[in-house]
Amino acid sequence: MTEQESTPSMPATVVTTTEPLARPAPTASRAPRQWLAGIAIVLLIAACAGAYVYDNVRQQQQRELIHQLELRLAALQEQQPALQENDHQRQQQILNLGSGQQQLADKQNQLEKQLLQLQSRRPNDWLLAEADYLVRMAGRKLWLEHDATAAQMLLSEADNRLRELNDPSLLPLRQALAKDIAGLKELPQLDSEGLVLRLGALVDNVDQLTLLGLNANPPTATEPESAPSDSLTDWRSNLGKSWHAFTDSFITVRRRDGNVEALLSPQQEWYLKENLKTRFLQAQLAIYREQQAVYEDNLTKADKWIEQYFDPNDATTQYMHSEIARLLEQSVSIELPKQFQSQSQLEDLVRQRLQHLTAE
Repeated sequence: MTEQESTPSMPATVVTTTEPLARPAPTASRAPRQWLAGIAIVLLIAACAGAYVYDNVRQQQQRELIHQLELRLAALQEQQPALQENDHQRQQQILNLGSGQQQLADKQNQLEKQLLQLQSRRPNDWLLAEADYLVRMAGRKLWLEHDATAAQMLLSEADNRLRELNDPSLLPLRQALAKDIAGLKELPQLDSEGLVLRLGALVDNVDQLTLLGLNANPPTATEPESAPSDSLTDWRSNLGKSWHAFTDSFITVRRRDGNVEALLSPQQEWYLKENLKTRFLQAQLAIYREQQAVYEDNLTKADKWIEQYFDPNDATTQYMHSEIARLLEQSVSIELPKQFQSQSQLEDLVRQRLQHLTAE
């Protein structure tokens, strides 16, 4: 027998057991999956931890915010009584203002009614108040502006208002007004513009003045007897006259009585004349200010300078001396009355009438 025949046949199950041996090992394919699962678990745990921490932080912030809100609420609750008190005071003030406004409105209505009643009862009393106003304006014109003419016209208008009233009780007041008007008429009239113009003429003539110097006296003229004649027979006398004329003109001797004044330089002459003009201008200003002492002082000094430095025989010098003398005789200040006699009486009368009317 052969070896194959002598060997018993193996069962079929043995053949089937040998087939799984040909598959790959399971451990090599499962390793990456385990790593991925581990990483996923770690990430999940980290996410859970982060969510937990975030939730705790958020809750802490919310608790702090709630605490702050509670503190603010407590502060507002503490301030609420004070705010309520202020609100109450404001409401009370508004009520007081409303009542005060109503009282003012009522008082205004009452005054308007009284005014209408006064106008309907005594309409001519307004003429009395107008007369009082005119007297006040007359005083302002007289004492502030020194305008006596305007003050007189205003007093006359006040007297016309009193005459329109046709009230016999106003006769003493009208007599006082008449005395005030007569006092203004008696005041001297000051022609300020005329005086200023006369001083302006003096200023214009200053440049025409001639200085007092060595040539103040003109030389003597040649006597007509010393002139040669036209006749040929008088040649001897003509020769003698020509010789005497030559010798007299070659050496000239003039006599002068008194002290010889030194001549001023052109610059000094200009300063002298400008200062003289300034004196006249200051005198003009003193006229407007009614300063009698300043007016006389400037004119006196100007007259002294003209006499000291300018030729007394010159016509301009003589004119200025005479004009200054006439100007010094003028008065530039007027003594005004201290007050009007009618002013106090008129004020008392107006006050009494108003008190009587309001009492009605």
